[in-house]
Amino acid sequence: MTSPTAPLPGADFLARVTVATWLLAPPNGLPSPILLVTHPEPQEQEGSAGIDSGMRAIAAGLGLTPPNECVTTSGSPLVMRRDAVALDYGHDDYLLRVPPPGAQWRRAAQAAGVGITLGLDPLPAGSSQWQTEAYLYRATQAGRVLIGVTGVRTGPGGAGPAVPCCAPFIL
Repeated sequence: MTSPTAPLPGADFLARVTVATWLLAPPNGLPSPILLVTHPEPQEQEGSAGIDSGMRAIAAGLGLTPPNECVTTSGSPLVMRRDAVALDYGHDDYLLRVPPPGAQWRRAAQAAGVGITLGLDPLPAGSSQWQTEAYLYRATQAGRVLIGVTGVRTGPGGAGPAVPCCAPFIL
């Protein structure tokens, strides 16, 4: 993992970060579990520079890189327990909560790891699939996404599956 350039954000910042899960189902392949991590438009007291800095710190904590670089693995920061899933982005006291994914997503994650896409630009809460796809296209073209692959940790300090260092990744 790389060291964040800004302090890792805490609970107040995480309360506004959104995480979405889905399964990417290629026509002739196994389903790939994906996480999308974004932030909504800044509130009045927030500045866009502060949001960008916080999101970049989370990305650094997860070891994410620009999509034009070799996609790296970031160990096993995805923590899955019976009723909870969260991302360990390196903060001493906080994890980033993931909405409960379905059983197929969980099985695929444990078998092959999870692709993470972190968007640096705001994505309004409640965006439709079409709006999210358009967002990803624009943000990728503008160099405003960071990506990586993570393993899954199901117990304290447990390792996830072996994920190749430069795993193929499709947005």
